[in-house]
Amino acid sequence: MTNLMYVYLARRDKKGIKIISSFTHKTQCYPTKINIKELSKTLLPYGIQEQIAIEFQKNNLIYEIYMESASSADELKKSLISRGYKNIPLQQISLSLNNNPQINENVLVTKNSTMLRKHSDQARRT
Repeated sequence: MTNLMYVYLARRDKKGIKIISSFTHKTQCYPTKINIKELSKTLLPYGIQEQIAIEFQKNNLIYEIYMESASSADELKKSLISRGYKNIPLQQISLSLNNNPQINENVLVTKNSTMLRKHSDQARRT
């Protein structure tokens, strides 16, 4: 099953996003925040890394870099709306890749994790 991997800048106040790129990828990836200093660890092509860095430096106090996979643009939009984002753009891609770049899987969040309380079973007993 192939998904589209989206690289986008999300506003910190959740009032919108800017999609930088999308490309096909096999792995399901949950929303993963990428630090600009560790962008090279993602192993994205240099042109994409440069484009992300340029867009990020324009408004680095407003935006955060995210990578997320979705089967379609509508699924991505639903995911963003469920997380509280508004003003999702109708245009989709400003920079598109035709080939399938390799991505460092260790950088991405591929499993949905939850937080557990330390003594949650003891809390139910009392």
